[in-house]
Amino acid sequence: GTNPEGRWIYDMEVGESIGGIENLTDYWYMEFEEDGTFEIGIKNDGFAEMSQGSGTWSVSDGIIHIEGTYNWSQPINESFKIKGNKLVDAYSEEPTGYVRD
Repeated sequence: GTNPEGRWIYDMEVGESIGGIENLTDYWYMEFEEDGTFEIGIKNDGFAEMSQGSGTWSVSDGIIHIEGTYNWSQPINESFKIKGNKLVDAYSEEPTGYVRD
């Protein structure tokens, strides 16, 4: 299907070294709402979930488009497809790391 509504999780390994820095992120999440909005956020070890950005989503020709802004003003502009329970890049079909929650 092409309906992304609901929650997607990108699971991270807490304690894993990323470029020499210890990862403290449990997971990233993306929440697609019925009204065409989405939120992207983070869950850090020992802390509550925190929104990191938001915007709108739409579907055309089987491709999910998201547009918005991160809290630090960086634009969000990406396109996905759904393959099984995975969110993949719309063009390369490479997994994004996000899976349906």
